[in-house]
Amino acid sequence: MKIPKKRIKAPVRAADVVLSQAVTEGRSLWQDPFIHFLLILALGFIVYFNSINVPFIFDDNTYLINNPAIKNFDCFPNTQKVFEYAIHQDIKNNLVLRPVAYFTFAVNYALHGLDLFGYHLVNLLLHIGCGMLVYCFFGQLLNSPAMGNGEKSGSATEVGGNESYLPLFAALLFVCHPLQTQAVTYIIQRFVPLATFFYLAALVLYLEFRRASTTPSRVWAYFFSLLATVVAMESKEIAFTLPVIIALVELMFYRWNVISRLVTLAPFFLTMTIIPIKLMQLPSSFTNAKTENISGAINLVNVTGTSSWDYLMTQFGVITTYLRLLFLPIRQNLDYDYRLQQNLFTPEVLLPLVLLLGILGAGIYLLQRSEENRLYIIVAFGIFWFFITLSVESSIVPIEDLIFEHRAYLPSVGFFISLLAGVSILFTRMTGASIAHSKIATMLMLAVVAALTTTAIARNMVWQDEVTFWKDVVQKSPNKARVHRGLGAALIQHAKYVSGEKDKNLLGDMVVMRAGNEKLLDAAISSSQEAIRLEPKKAASYQLLAEAYMLRKNYDEALRSLAKAAELEPLSWIPHSMRGAIFEEQKELTRARQEYLMAIKIEPLSHVAHIRLASLYERKGEYRDAIKEFELVMRIYPDETVRKKLYYLKNR
Repeated sequence: MKIPKKRIKAPVRAADVVLSQAVTEGRSLWQDPFIHFLLILALGFIVYFNSINVPFIFDDNTYLINNPAIKNFDCFPNTQKVFEYAIHQDIKNNLVLRPVAYFTFAVNYALHGLDLFGYHLVNLLLHIGCGMLVYCFFGQLLNSPAMGNGEKSGSATEVGGNESYLPLFAALLFVCHPLQTQAVTYIIQRFVPLATFFYLAALVLYLEFRRASTTPSRVWAYFFSLLATVVAMESKEIAFTLPVIIALVELMFYRWNVISRLVTLAPFFLTMTIIPIKLMQLPSSFTNAKTENISGAINLVNVTGTSSWDYLMTQFGVITTYLRLLFLPIRQNLDYDYRLQQNLFTPEVLLPLVLLLGILGAGIYLLQRSEENRLYIIVAFGIFWFFITLSVESSIVPIEDLIFEHRAYLPSVGFFISLLAGVSILFTRMTGASIAHSKIATMLMLAVVAALTTTAIARNMVWQDEVTFWKDVVQKSPNKARVHRGLGAALIQHAKYVSGEKDKNLLGDMVVMRAGNEKLLDAAISSSQEAIRLEPKKAASYQLLAEAYMLRKNYDEALRSLAKAAELEPLSWIPHSMRGAIFEEQKELTRARQEYLMAIKIEPLSHVAHIRLASLYERKGEYRDAIKEFELVMRIYPDETVRKKLYYLKNR
């Protein structure tokens, strides 16, 4: 039966913003937005219930565990103070660019230290919040003026009523899709859901501003939308595109005179200066990442000399990979072995380019034909969203790592909006009925949600154990040296059993070997050697191998590995610090002191070398020198454990 059409005469109020009443049937419990929010909330906890105890992995160790800037609030709001700390330059830059995100980590640490539960809970709540905002935003688009001017089939009345489940299923797909796990389960990637949350909040508030009927409500909605935009900019650089998306929404879904639009949008476009100004304030001599702990948490800063053209050509295939993962999320991987493309005329570049141009062209075509079916506008908008939001990390600005799954998190919003609108169009053309009134269609969409939920839970299981996780990465990227180093480091950590006397060794070097640890260390040695085979000129691999030998008390092999590391990177302090630890274990305290001093000479701000030297002075009974070293450490690397040690020495 053909559904009667009805023209929307005026914007609906806030209670009806996300879904309007169905045309042919009364409002049921399952059409209630409150119930929809409960479903989104419940699904989020179902998908991520097994991620709460996922350990700190990879960059978590550097950016959180060993980052003094999040262990107090001294760097907030004056982020320039971070440059006084003895941490990698890129981490300092990272905090300056994303102070809001780091402030949330500092709050976590102040409340519960390094207990995992709180960090994961915040990430999950942000993700669920993003899902709810996707629901609201999609509903607002469906109820916008551009969707209410059509007289033909598929007009706004049908969109607002019969397609009322589209925002719900878009939100459910967003929340349960396994591709989102890296942005949610990987603690340090809170940058992404946090920025996305404020990104979407700014859009929802802006659309509320456009719909508000009273001056006070318009003023407040506009103000908080602008505030959310600024906060998003201070959370991660992907928010740089937000004013462009707001302008796109304005142009595609609303009608207003040019002057009013310019005046309204101008403050939002001014926020686009925030990130460039911050970049200009960073030290011009920042160092490229040379340690394996720095692996892509930096954006727009951590470049490696790759040309913009080569990076852009490579991103054609990367973007296609993101699309493939959104359609078919199999063989997910933390560290893809993706090669830089340097020749345009290859299938690896041309085929993805043709596909992407075809998708973009389809978006433009649908927008031009939107009078035939108003949902075409939604499909086109989702396509434009996908490409625009990816442009910060997948265009001409080279980033050290070519591909990471969490980069598809914000673009996926456009993908799901476009997908659901497109499915609705196809279903109506094939059956002549509305997808919202089809029980079969509803069951099929629920089946898809269930399948993705199961896959996401399974993916989170891989994250449960660091060794299991890295074995999965090695299996999928066997020819990448970095993943073998990651596995080797995880095996070494599992082989350690730190003494119950926490202050016995501030760096956690003193371990008690347990039965079976020899096998773990043998595996760590094997992984390090494989990394050396794949990348023979990387000092980090030799240092990792030396650490494994040190735990086996095979000091001769450890010293040989460290000699090779020092040869490859003569300006690195790490081999000298590790050699000092070996000599100290062998009770050659004079030689140990010389190595520590050499490490400090190479890098005066090396807190590790200063702590080792201070501990050596304490061991020799030279307490005054020990206190002096610990006081220096507290200036460059404030830490509660060091503070306690200093207090003990001063009051002994």
